[in-house]
Amino acid sequence: MTLSIRAKTFLGILMTLVILTCVFVFSLKLFNEKNLEKVESQFGHEALLRVENLLDEKENDLINIAHSVSILDPLWRVTEGDGENSLSMAFFDTLPVDFVLIVSPDQSPVFQKSLHVLANYKGNLFAEVSEQVSLATSDGQNGLVRFKDQPLLLVTRPIVHGRDDTSSGGTVVVGLLLGEAFWQRVNHELQMHAGITLAEEAPRTCPDVSYNCLKKSLSDLNGHDTFVLHSGSFRFMREFSRRNLLAFFGLFVFASVVMVFITQMILDVLVLSRLVRLNQGLEQIGRNQMADQNRVVEVDGDDEVAAIGNTINEMLERLRVGDQIRFQQEKRFSDMIEHSGLVVIGIDHTSSIILFNQAAEKATGYAREDVLQENFFGLFTSPATAEHLGGYIAKAMAHGEFTGDFHAPLKMRDGRVRQFLWDAIFEYDENGQIDNFIGFGRDVTEALAAERRLKLITKVFENTAEAIIVTDRCNQIIEVNQAFISISGYSRGEVLGQNPRLLQSDHHDGAFFAQMWKQLIDTGHWEGEVWNRRKNGEEYVSWVTIDTIRDHDGSIKNFFSISSDISQIKEAERQLHQLAYFDTLTGLPNRVSFAQKLEEHLTTCDEACNLAVMVLDLNAFKLINESLGPVLADKLLQMFSERLTLCSYDDSFVARIGGDEFAFILRKQRVRSLLDELFECVEAPFVIGAQRVSLTTSVGIAVAPDDGETVSELLKNANIALYSIKDIRRNSFSYYEQVMSDRVIERMSLAEMLREAVDNGEFELYYQPKINLKDGMVVGAEALLRWHSRDGMVPPDRFIPIAEQTGLILPIGEWVLLQACEQAHIWRQEYPEFHMGVNLSPAQFDLDYLPRLVADILKEAQLPAEALELEITEGMIIEDIDNTVQILRSLRDLGVEISIDDFGTGYSSLSYLTRLPLDILKIDRSFMFEVPDSRDSTNVVLSILALARSLNLKVTAEGVETEDHVTLLHDHRCTYIQGYFCSRPLPVAEFEEFMRHRQCRCANCEGITWFSQDMPSS
Repeated sequence: MTLSIRAKTFLGILMTLVILTCVFVFSLKLFNEKNLEKVESQFGHEALLRVENLLDEKENDLINIAHSVSILDPLWRVTEGDGENSLSMAFFDTLPVDFVLIVSPDQSPVFQKSLHVLANYKGNLFAEVSEQVSLATSDGQNGLVRFKDQPLLLVTRPIVHGRDDTSSGGTVVVGLLLGEAFWQRVNHELQMHAGITLAEEAPRTCPDVSYNCLKKSLSDLNGHDTFVLHSGSFRFMREFSRRNLLAFFGLFVFASVVMVFITQMILDVLVLSRLVRLNQGLEQIGRNQMADQNRVVEVDGDDEVAAIGNTINEMLERLRVGDQIRFQQEKRFSDMIEHSGLVVIGIDHTSSIILFNQAAEKATGYAREDVLQENFFGLFTSPATAEHLGGYIAKAMAHGEFTGDFHAPLKMRDGRVRQFLWDAIFEYDENGQIDNFIGFGRDVTEALAAERRLKLITKVFENTAEAIIVTDRCNQIIEVNQAFISISGYSRGEVLGQNPRLLQSDHHDGAFFAQMWKQLIDTGHWEGEVWNRRKNGEEYVSWVTIDTIRDHDGSIKNFFSISSDISQIKEAERQLHQLAYFDTLTGLPNRVSFAQKLEEHLTTCDEACNLAVMVLDLNAFKLINESLGPVLADKLLQMFSERLTLCSYDDSFVARIGGDEFAFILRKQRVRSLLDELFECVEAPFVIGAQRVSLTTSVGIAVAPDDGETVSELLKNANIALYSIKDIRRNSFSYYEQVMSDRVIERMSLAEMLREAVDNGEFELYYQPKINLKDGMVVGAEALLRWHSRDGMVPPDRFIPIAEQTGLILPIGEWVLLQACEQAHIWRQEYPEFHMGVNLSPAQFDLDYLPRLVADILKEAQLPAEALELEITEGMIIEDIDNTVQILRSLRDLGVEISIDDFGTGYSSLSYLTRLPLDILKIDRSFMFEVPDSRDSTNVVLSILALARSLNLKVTAEGVETEDHVTLLHDHRCTYIQGYFCSRPLPVAEFEEFMRHRQCRCANCEGITWFSQDMPSS
């Protein structure tokens, strides 16, 4: 709330009056009983002292009178001679005393004169006084005596007769009675009451307890405290003080009212009214400042207010001049900003745009009216730029100034982002606080791009791997890069000003350089291989590109040369050519070289050319590789390739086209002789370390143009011929025939039908009984897969390999395992000891896959693990023995039995049997086929049985078809048998019928004779 000057003045006066009133009240409070008593006591003491001093004065006056009388000898003569009517009586009447007494030397009264108040006293004054005063002494004695209950002041002096006569002439006594006249005089002088009373009559307590009673004792002539001098009540002081205080208060109130009125009048007339006019004039000027530049504040008079008005007018005049100058400056500044080439954008403390010049409109594409009061950061910047720019402004605000130019991009109206270089200033408000922020920007997008390009060019020039030489028109070197220094060995200082011929070697003659310069001058460009020499004398080959740089008038200004050391590239090309066209292990040409060479021959080949292509493969090399290890296996391939090279003809071409595959190109007439040489070379064993390894090969042959006219056709048909005999005979060969391709096509068709069979459910399981030789009981069965295709029954040996090659064996194997386990669960309800055997494929043999699959299927089929027998082959084991051990242990942990199918047909050592968690060995049917006619086969069977007994393993013999087989196996304690002697594989219904009627009746040979009843005919 703002107070006017009048109100402030009134409040000041009122405050002064309040303070004075408080002082008055405080003063009034001082006039209380206690303070008045203090004042009266002080006045009482002073009055007593004054009375005492007055008594002393009276006493001195009496002493002087008595002295005067004592020395007046003539008076004594006169008195003695004249008596009462003598002149001495008139003299005594003039004295200011109450009586005079003259005593003779013998103490008898000579003269007695009563005056004033004692004039009418008839008694003997001397007699009454003499009772109290002894006049025997000759010395003067002064003091008070009691007379008529009044104090009487007496002064005595001895009378001397003459100048030379020192004898006593008596005593003069002068007295002054301190009666009413004396006390009236005292009251008149002191304006208070005082008196002397007898000691025995003096009040012992004050008559009025409100006032002090002050007293002082006086001694008489005898030295006794006979008289008491005391003060009165002094009531007149209290009444006087009260009257004066009320008068003072009334005068104070009146003077205060008059002071307020006069002050208010003075303020109104001399100050306030003129200040109001002054304020109105200033307000009018403030409202019409731009409209009326000549308006002044009119204030009459010549006092301080008028001086203030004059000062304001002078200030207004200076302000008008300053406003004009400021207006002109602002106009110029505004024009400068508006027409400046810089982008000027101003924002306030809320980031709202308050300034946007023409350059900003042109640069951003926004109209001024579209962006004013819009948020700058939201309209022109991305969040990342807003954060960066906000941080920079905050830092500048903290220091109070901008530290220099800074970059900040802006988003244009069309979505483009342009780079700007900014400088900025702050605008401050009247409190010195930052109010606005004005930025001055210059679009440096192209400049930054050019700078980046220049830096990039410089960086490329210095860091490129190619040597760069810049020469002048006289071919003097003016600049080189670091790559040149590194390649040539020369420092920059050694080559500047030199001719590039200091790098010249002896590989090129003058004609080479003349042709180079002719082409360079004519076309402005030359490139080619140049042999140069380093500073240390080493020669190297470079690929050099030279260009001419011309002025605007077409004259040559510089030559620009870029060269790269391609020595390593040349060597790398040679190595790459070697790698691309030759086998790194054997040094023989590879498949690419073979294809190119064959393509060359086919280009010139006609119908009678009889060109042959031979493809040979090492049999069972995978097993050899795993047995020997990769290092020795590679050494074996190198030795084999050397033999191939030795036995080949000069006009033949041999290459390694695969891992263990090799190929020949030769004439058809020489195929047979080369094969004889080849088989003879391979027949001798290879010695690898301490081992002897024998190799066999299979060869496929295709002849052009009958078997193919292209490289791919000949290689394909030769491979078809190769694989047609690979699994049949060792060290054999085969010419391609069309029927081989037909079989391949048939296999492809069979693979497609197999995919459909999986989806259509064309598979069925057959079960071959498994017989315990000890008691002849059926203890289980082996599940065998059958395929009822749309074309009839397909044998397993035809579709199982295809399923394994195509990957379909996984879903088929899962189906077989699930169906067999579910069927075993059904049969175990009637035959609790029934076991089911299921063959596994190598594709299923995976640690992360197989154990989990078996566990899930056993759980789903509700079959105990001990009722399942999983059969694996030797090939599955020896591929990775360590992984095999882990998988088999995982299966054994589930509780299933593990058996090795076709045992004895593999190539690996029997030592792995001690490491594998096996339960059963299965004797392959190929051994049983020749038993007992073949001694070797019989010994193999008996060895397997003995080995199994030593390892505490059970044995299942497959292919049991005769009673001799049964007898032999029974005599040598074989555990189980399978084969046509017992039963062929049966579907579910027939197998169940077989189990119901074919149970053994005894536990010896009598129990096995009946199996022969159902032997199938051969």
